[in-house]
Amino acid sequence: MVQKQHDVVCNISKFLRVEEDEEVKAHSIKIAGAALLAGITMASTSYAVERVKSVSLNILSPVPTITLENKSNNKHISKLDVKPTTSSMNIKLDGSILCKKNHSMYFSAVYYGLVNVNGSNADISMTLHNDEVAVSHGEEGGIIEYAPATTFNIPLSKIKNGHPSIKFDPLAYLESKANAFVNGGGDEIDFYKQDRTYTVQVPISLLGGCWKNSNYSKKQYKQALKLASVKIKYEGDAALKDGPLVNVQLGQNQNPKFDNSNQPLILNKADFQNNIPHYIGKCIPDQNPSIRVNYRGAGKGKIRFKIGDAPNFVIYNSNEINYNSADQLNRHFDFEYPLISKMNQQQFKWWKTVNKTYTHKLTVRAQVKNDGSEAWSSWKDYDTVDFNHRCTPQVTVPLGSNGGGLNYQDGNDTKPKLTVKKPTTTSRSQTEPKKLQVQPIKPVPAIDQKKPQRARVQPKRCAVGTDCSNAN
Repeated sequence: MVQKQHDVVCNISKFLRVEEDEEVKAHSIKIAGAALLAGITMASTSYAVERVKSVSLNILSPVPTITLENKSNNKHISKLDVKPTTSSMNIKLDGSILCKKNHSMYFSAVYYGLVNVNGSNADISMTLHNDEVAVSHGEEGGIIEYAPATTFNIPLSKIKNGHPSIKFDPLAYLESKANAFVNGGGDEIDFYKQDRTYTVQVPISLLGGCWKNSNYSKKQYKQALKLASVKIKYEGDAALKDGPLVNVQLGQNQNPKFDNSNQPLILNKADFQNNIPHYIGKCIPDQNPSIRVNYRGAGKGKIRFKIGDAPNFVIYNSNEINYNSADQLNRHFDFEYPLISKMNQQQFKWWKTVNKTYTHKLTVRAQVKNDGSEAWSSWKDYDTVDFNHRCTPQVTVPLGSNGGGLNYQDGNDTKPKLTVKKPTTTSRSQTEPKKLQVQPIKPVPAIDQKKPQRARVQPKRCAVGTDCSNAN
């Protein structure tokens, strides 16, 4: 016999109160009583400066099930020891954040509980657990970057304590149903002998923020709130009995036995490759850069990875990966940095500045699940690395066309002011050298070839017996 009931964990309406200030014209959230079973109807919100166009959240199938069992080996009702078979629950969801024109998303996170939003402020004091999620996002009238459905893993230990209107403890919930059964005239042993199934609803919120020109003073938040169904399934123990204890000491000393035949899965390392393939080239590449992550563990089970891009963008979510260290110890996976889609978005237009390097701090996170278990571990950070990209001018020199000008490939918003001057048109006399005027060689006047006559020197004459040294 299976008893089915449908309850709502929390009364949400009285906690969705928002203070108004001078910058806020109106912000109202109306909760209809019937909407608590189907979801939350959000009224229109108007701000003096609206930066977030819309935030939407969808809760997807399947409905998570928390199974409870009696783990005690002593079947006396007084030794009842009911425990969950899993330490967490997974809620599958998808969402989207649409920013106003000329704005971009700078924040997205999913919360268990209620988020109170007041323009540029978000109060998360009524939440018990949160995690980063990859959601579809973009600019109104621009390119939307779509993200697949994701899984919100919620540890039960995180949400069993807190405000009575939002905390959720499946064991305490089952006990309250048993007390009601006994108060109605039933026997406690009859309650725990039978299978029982209940469906409750818990509050899940998606918080999104948009800003203009990466300016924190020009930011705004909005949230979407949905109730997610969770099934509590108690597996009755037909062997339970009451009456006097036959062997109290035996019952006290015996401990529940668990199947430890499979070694629990441990992920020892998950590191980015040593030589990161930084990108240098035209602004919008033909292919996204591919980056490798190497990992190693011990044991058998499943692993999920996600890659974060600071400050809080998730750029990659892996599928569930089967891992068995006995078969293959060292493994790897490749992911693409979505440079093409980001460069086509208005919010990243400044990335197209030529010859300027932009650095992105990437983080690899992972969670594991043991073979045969339904419980995922919490997300854990493993490695971080800087990935750089830089736009460079792309010049092509056409042959036989364009008059010797330079062409630039697409992808640069601002083309360098590099030009080649064509020769100016001038007159023929200015551009061509003067012709060499060849003058005829003038004949050299004829030279008389006769040898000149030597002058004959006449000897001086003087009278005999006279001094001739002074003779003229």
